[in-house]
Amino acid sequence: PTLGEGFGLPPMQAMALKVPVIVTKFSGCEDYADENTCTIINPSGYMVHPMLDKIQQFRERKWPRITVEDIQKSMR
Repeated sequence: PTLGEGFGLPPMQAMALKVPVIVTKFSGCEDYADENTCTIINPSGYMVHPMLDKIQQFRERKWPRITVEDIQKSMR
């Protein structure tokens, strides 16, 4: 899962190799990923990420909230 991708090349490469993929329903992955091609995690909300907020181009941007439990459920 990812907080944000411009396109999401690593998931696309894994899908090309038939490796199971879990992606976040957010950002660039939404252009090619759906329930037929991978496992989708729907964010439980959105937040300002404190570490990313220190970077000028990411200041006050909202990122998806993904929990460990969301990832565990998707892996099972």
